[in-house]
Amino acid sequence: MNDRLLAERNAERDNAIAARREQTEANAKHKAIMDEVAAQALMVRERLTDQERQRKEYEVARERQYRDQENARKELESLKKHRDQMSTVFKSIRELLLCPICTEVAILPKVLGTCGHIACQNCLKQVGFSSRSSIRSLHFPLTRFFV
Repeated sequence: MNDRLLAERNAERDNAIAARREQTEANAKHKAIMDEVAAQALMVRERLTDQERQRKEYEVARERQYRDQENARKELESLKKHRDQMSTVFKSIRELLLCPICTEVAILPKVLGTCGHIACQNCLKQVGFSSRSSIRSLHFPLTRFFV
């Protein structure tokens, strides 16, 4: 009977050892699975964080582009307005510098006497005007204007 009891105890002990071994193996498999799930979750979190960062960068770039376009539009409007103003100024200057003889912008302009009319030096030479001649005797043929 002793042998039988000893055999039963040994069998129980072997069964307990086998159960502990199975439990240890199951725990190790479970830990490996949990570690893999944690690693995958970390990768997903990193990917989501990276995607969120990229989305924010895209939004910032899009807002910057919108601001730049708006600033460029305003600057273009300002430049067009300035161009129109300058065009008006140049037209006024051109009108003031027109030679009544050749009806072009006066080249080497000369101011005539006290009246302030302007004519090209070459045009004045062609019509025979000199600084000594009488201002009142000068006739501009194309405009029929007398000075």
